[in-house]
Amino acid sequence: TDLLSYLSQDKENNAKATGAIVDSEGNIDSTPIKKIKGRGNTNWKETDKKPFNINFSDMTNIGTTSSKKFSLVSNAKDSTLLRNAVMYDLANDIGNPYSSDQSFIDFFVNGVYRGSYIACQKIDLGKNAVVSLKVESEDKETDFNFLIEVDVWNYKNDTYFVSDKGYHVVL
Repeated sequence: TDLLSYLSQDKENNAKATGAIVDSEGNIDSTPIKKIKGRGNTNWKETDKKPFNINFSDMTNIGTTSSKKFSLVSNAKDSTLLRNAVMYDLANDIGNPYSSDQSFIDFFVNGVYRGSYIACQKIDLGKNAVVSLKVESEDKETDFNFLIEVDVWNYKNDTYFVSDKGYHVVL
């Protein structure tokens, strides 16, 4: 089975790979990919253009975005390919401290063009992540960072609550 077919069979399938990142001057950086796997919910289940998460061992530049962990957003349900980029830029412009840097990319797998994607910093908790972990504090009840996601899927291992309006909110 080729890499893309294997990864597309199940969102939890993952692999090591080599990324050939071509910059605007045509220079090629052959960077080892620690792990690539599927991501997302609606686009993963309902479209053929699958989104992915990519983890590198070291800080890596893709376009103008620098990170160890990237999400490749497929924009499969947006024919303009702009909705996510506009929202990331808007969040950054209004000073949201947790907005993800992003760059448009042409995504190829084994030399075959797979479409235009957005490579953005993966929203994650941790050192050098979009949401950094707070330094240990005496006040464990009020001084901490966390991520929430409004979701339509019910994951059995998630910590979540259901809002008064029926939204599934994952912590």
